[in-house]
Amino acid sequence: MIELMSADDEAEKFLRDFTSSIKSNIRQSDMLVRWDKKVFLLAYLANTSGDVIAFSQKLLLVMRQEPFERLNTISMRMGATIQNDKEDITVIIKRAQMALEQSSNLQVTLL
Repeated sequence: MIELMSADDEAEKFLRDFTSSIKSNIRQSDMLVRWDKKVFLLAYLANTSGDVIAFSQKLLLVMRQEPFERLNTISMRMGATIQNDKEDITVIIKRAQMALEQSSNLQVTLL
């Protein structure tokens, strides 16, 4: 899960730009959905927890580049998790939400 926090009046435009930037850095088979006002859920296939962290950190780097680098009022944090065998999707999402809550600005937390 990805959470964006903004004090900026142009937050909605920023969220559209954010969505475009993320979509251009994920595979066609990956899924990005707006989960809440400023929270997004990104589902993708990964082989290891190391792959999850590396991919999440790549996305954080993307968001520190143009056009977002000049927006001092924006913060972003990520919570990640890996699906265990035959685990229900609601359990996975709850764990991702817990990871997001434990994460701080520009950090990825994996649970």
